[in-house]
Amino acid sequence: MIWLALGCLRAVQHIPESHPETWTGRLEVAVPAGWELVRNVRGPLGQHLALHGPDGSSITIDLLREDARSRELPLSVVVDTYAVELGRGRGIESDHHAQHQLEVAERSAWATTVERRVGPHTRTASTVGLRGEKVVVFLTLHANSEDSSLAWEQVLTSFDLPLDAPPETPPFAEDLAAERRLDSGKLD
Repeated sequence: MIWLALGCLRAVQHIPESHPETWTGRLEVAVPAGWELVRNVRGPLGQHLALHGPDGSSITIDLLREDARSRELPLSVVVDTYAVELGRGRGIESDHHAQHQLEVAERSAWATTVERRVGPHTRTASTVGLRGEKVVVFLTLHANSEDSSLAWEQVLTSFDLPLDAPPETPPFAEDLAAERRLDSGKLD
């Protein structure tokens, strides 16, 4: 019964009279003009938000607890795996198109773009992953048109983890160290 009550908790709360419309909690994000927050849940393993745009595009934000084994892997491996596995259980096939590093909320982030196919339908999805303290966050754009790129840019620039201070190490240093350990075979 307690888990049922926890499942009904909101992941983020609206900041009244904020422009652009901003939602805050463990994570903070501004909702682009014309977009709508349609899913906002918090559970024992993480948080999930979904934004829908006027053209049918959507942006999802998943904040998940990260276990020690995943934490030892380079961020690039964790994000690539998440991007490809997303929807695989429902018959969605994914092919990698592009990958690159970027900085989001003063943290190292890894972006992966995939093409998803279900039967004759194809859709592009871009996933950006970053780490907080004991959590990993995945922001995913499911684009239907080029118009959603401005909304995607606004979500990425407004995104923050206010309860997790940015790491003291410079961006990308931790990921480089993890990649070296993985290449040397010293990763447990």
